[in-house]
Amino acid sequence: MLDLVNANSLFRNKKYSESIDFYNKYLNELGEEKRERFSVYFNLSEALAKRGNYVAARVAYIQGLLYHGKNIHSFIKPHWWSCKTESINSETVVILIPVFEAEDTLEEVVHSLYIQEYSDILIVAVNDNSQDSSINVLEKLGRKRSNFHVVDNVVNNGPFISANIALACLEPEDFGYFMKHDSDDILTPMRIIRQVKCLRDDKSKLFSTSGYSRIDKKSKEVVGGKKRGHNMTLYSKRVFDAIGYYDEVRFGADSEYLERALLKFGKASEAYIAERLTLAYLDPEKNIVSKNPLGSPIRVKYQSRFRSLHLKMKALNSWKYSQTFGEGLMLNEISKIGHEIVVCGIASLENRKKAIEDALASLLPQVDIVIVYQNGYKDRSGIFSNPKVLVISSLDTGVDMGDAGKFYKLSSFSNVYYFSCDDDLIYPCNYVSEMKSFLKKYDNKIIASCHGRVMVKKPISYYRDKKKVYHFANHVSEEAPVHFGGTGVMAFHTSFVNFNFNFFRTPNMADVWVGLYAQENKIPVMILPHHENWIKHSDKFDVETTIFRSGKDKEGQQDLLISGMEFCQPLNAASIKKSKNDFKIVVGIPTYNRHDFLKNILQRIDKEAKGYNVEVVVNDDGSEPPVSLSPSFKNIKVDLISSVNLGKKKYWETVNKIFNAMESKNADLYYYMADDLDIVDDFFDKSISSWMKIKDDEKLSLNLLNDGRDKCWTNYDRHMVCFNGFEVYQSQWLDMIMMFDHKLVKQRVDEIPLSRWKNRPNLSSGVGAQLSTKNHRAGFAMYQVKESLVRHGDHDSQMNFEERKLNPLLTK
Repeated sequence: MLDLVNANSLFRNKKYSESIDFYNKYLNELGEEKRERFSVYFNLSEALAKRGNYVAARVAYIQGLLYHGKNIHSFIKPHWWSCKTESINSETVVILIPVFEAEDTLEEVVHSLYIQEYSDILIVAVNDNSQDSSINVLEKLGRKRSNFHVVDNVVNNGPFISANIALACLEPEDFGYFMKHDSDDILTPMRIIRQVKCLRDDKSKLFSTSGYSRIDKKSKEVVGGKKRGHNMTLYSKRVFDAIGYYDEVRFGADSEYLERALLKFGKASEAYIAERLTLAYLDPEKNIVSKNPLGSPIRVKYQSRFRSLHLKMKALNSWKYSQTFGEGLMLNEISKIGHEIVVCGIASLENRKKAIEDALASLLPQVDIVIVYQNGYKDRSGIFSNPKVLVISSLDTGVDMGDAGKFYKLSSFSNVYYFSCDDDLIYPCNYVSEMKSFLKKYDNKIIASCHGRVMVKKPISYYRDKKKVYHFANHVSEEAPVHFGGTGVMAFHTSFVNFNFNFFRTPNMADVWVGLYAQENKIPVMILPHHENWIKHSDKFDVETTIFRSGKDKEGQQDLLISGMEFCQPLNAASIKKSKNDFKIVVGIPTYNRHDFLKNILQRIDKEAKGYNVEVVVNDDGSEPPVSLSPSFKNIKVDLISSVNLGKKKYWETVNKIFNAMESKNADLYYYMADDLDIVDDFFDKSISSWMKIKDDEKLSLNLLNDGRDKCWTNYDRHMVCFNGFEVYQSQWLDMIMMFDHKLVKQRVDEIPLSRWKNRPNLSSGVGAQLSTKNHRAGFAMYQVKESLVRHGDHDSQMNFEERKLNPLLTK
């Protein structure tokens, strides 16, 4: 204790170097069971920061969080967190070493790093709760080198969470390169300098791969290897800045990260060294895949999952898992992707862990992420380790509000479908799609539920004074408005319904609080018609432990909340009518040397926009004379972007400029149109009505011109589909005369190589082909109107003159 007193005294007197010595001495003498460790680490981090040792300070701060059991994804960063260390620069190579029970190889491995021909390195090793003496070896090595830092995990997290923790310690720094390095791999002395040279000499190269030899740990003999090892990659920090952290699985994320980088930056960004520059020890006892007889199928299944996700990432131009440290996808990244994303919140009790397994199994195939708020316990094993599951524990937050936990992260999502569910229910396979369709029917301006109650006019008792109860397990034949909906079977869109967790003042009364929120904000709560036992109770829990049963014991509190209130007829969603002005519409138009055509289409849009909120982005591609716009439009606002002529071969740049401008306006719907079109009367009424009738969650675009083509770019034969009597073609290709939503406007066109036109100069720009192909592969749905809503005459094209002559773009 004397060392701690001395350390604190020295710190207060700004003798930071001396205080650091005493803090370290105290930590070395302090038992692991002492909770004082976390506060000592926080003090130590402050002292290190005062000395400018910011990496060591971040390591100490995160170590304190780990000992305190805090969630290191959501911690409040100290004021010095973003400060940079002078000795770290664009030539520094950061080496991340996850360590698990590697006491017999660690010294040899680290020695191979320090005898590298390349000397500007910085190492962060993370002991992953090893049960051998690995931590002692690491701490011994750390005392010898100022550029060697050690983090000690309190629980075993796996190699990629450990690597992410190490990366978090370095993220604010301006280092040049990084690599994840296994604790049983030996580097040949030239590996790092050769990989760095590849990237330094050719700035188009962003990561360097090489091969490795597999060494039997006992015999030291070469028993195999590969010419190209995914886990032997050195990356530029530009890669980390663009795609973020590793996927937090137990194995295979090296391959996932490299494939993600390749898809983001292209194959030309890889510098491949066709030599085996690493000696990798083979230890079957510690290999998670080789220990399992199903190792290969497990890896194949993982590859299939992440490749499917990569296609979505590419289509949406959103590449990051981010710094989740075991908590699934980063919340704000999910929220950025688009308004079709489905997030689910569940509050859970430890005695219902068996029941929640059934609930999660029924929901996971239908949603993008499930946030499980664990009241009174903390468990990330089993189904809680699913990549879609984000676990938050009241043991970390210090807050137990019972069933309200299902809304703990609600305010993090501003533009998603949010489903609040219960841990004791089993949901049908079409639950999410049916609830979303119900919400869309009312333009997402309601709260939907499958359970609820209508109160008498002046209730005294919440449970007794009701007119009507609609039960989730009973048959409900038609839609019905209610005062209070059941939050265990509830959904809404967060662009319209959103509140902070602090809104809940009492535990286990979420239904009441959400009902009061709806009443106060005049939001209809509507019951979805459903069959008996469409939603079922799990049989793996005691029904007497439900919130309903415990809530009846707290009836007095609920009665106080509704006392003095007068309940008229519940607000019916049928009374909601979306006005035209509620739709924000942005139209993008590229133009070149077509002043009269442009004037005509803008006048037509202006006429049809009456009553709507319409903005138009015009991109002048170097017209002569330059385009000038009349300020006399009555119903539209027009922005003009001017540039030099990019033409056909750089049309992809033009499209990206227009998409950038359109996305910044944050509209509900977007249109991309040619400058030589005419539009039908009631254009916006008809096109929006058509769009809304297509009830498909994967809907990406609607081509507004039917030119008679049955197949284009994706080899998909278009065919007629019907949505409640509305007929439309599913084409699976898009043309640049279309309407679309957020999913497409967030995308950008990849550079189209000039080789496309080398042998076929008459080919078109390739933009429609690229967008169609990648979105078809990603699983999005593209449609085409049955009857054209635009008219296109047989006149010359300014960009694709030869192609238009061969294939006239005529209205059918």
